[in-house]
Amino acid sequence: MTRSKVTSAIVRDLIIGLALLVGIMLIPDQTHGSLMASLQVAMNSKWAQILDWPAAWCSVKVLLAAFGLFLVMEAAGTLFAQWRFNQLASLLYLSVLLPCGLLAFGVFLLVKALL
Repeated sequence: MTRSKVTSAIVRDLIIGLALLVGIMLIPDQTHGSLMASLQVAMNSKWAQILDWPAAWCSVKVLLAAFGLFLVMEAAGTLFAQWRFNQLASLLYLSVLLPCGLLAFGVFLLVKALL
């Protein structure tokens, strides 16, 4: 890829990631915008309660937050790699495992809320 295409991909990923992170705070639910409270509501869902919509919605918010965080961290890692800060870029690429784990946990919470 050319340098301008990489830069436009970085800007695109940053804008999408930040828009997701800001958007989930503005989307109303019963927790009034707190992501930790959304996580708590999703975790408190019971397996026996089928179609727990508030918990499912909070699980979707957790999924969107994890994906937004992934995009921001990936764009920052690419930016640092482009600036030749290779150790910092490697550290950021390694720390992308955190949002990936949060994505997997969010899928588990969504399945738990719906089944």
